[in-house]
Amino acid sequence: MQANIVYPFAEWFLYYENVDVNNERITSYLKNLEYENTSQSNSSKEMYVLSHHNVLKQKFISIIEDGIHQFGYTNKVDIETSWGTLTKTNGYSEFHHHPNYWLSAVYYSSGEGHIEFMRPQIVPYSMQHFTINNTCIQTVKKGDLIVFPSYLRHRIYYYEGKEDRYSIAMNINPIGKIGIKDSEKEKA
Repeated sequence: MQANIVYPFAEWFLYYENVDVNNERITSYLKNLEYENTSQSNSSKEMYVLSHHNVLKQKFISIIEDGIHQFGYTNKVDIETSWGTLTKTNGYSEFHHHPNYWLSAVYYSSGEGHIEFMRPQIVPYSMQHFTINNTCIQTVKKGDLIVFPSYLRHRIYYYEGKEDRYSIAMNINPIGKIGIKDSEKEKA
């Protein structure tokens, strides 16, 4: 497994290639989930798919904790929600973020494609403000895991693959004592 830290703008994300898990088994499981049907992309109705696969969940947690350690974070983490995604040919999603979480991640068990990130910046201009959007498109393929701050807006970039692409999306929060001084709290 090759790990990369990517700094597309002031933010960062972790990008892991070829995570050592059974992609065929994961994809088979994801294919059997019930999905909310939309014309662009589909999310499973089940929002805790990793709760049924504890070994896989613990593997992802271990990888994420090792990754954030590179930034000086020593907290343990928990994957609080996880769901399957199904992207069909010409599918995509709108830009969105995941409020109330610290990190988000996506594991791609099949297919190739792209995830696009956008970071809005407010730039002062005289007495007014206008927004400049910085974007970054990251190529992903079968076996890749990408971890990023949950506030970072992102979307499934237009998928051109011929076969359905499956992935697992996750939301993550730290466990234990977080913050300092008057901002410190215990997160169970």
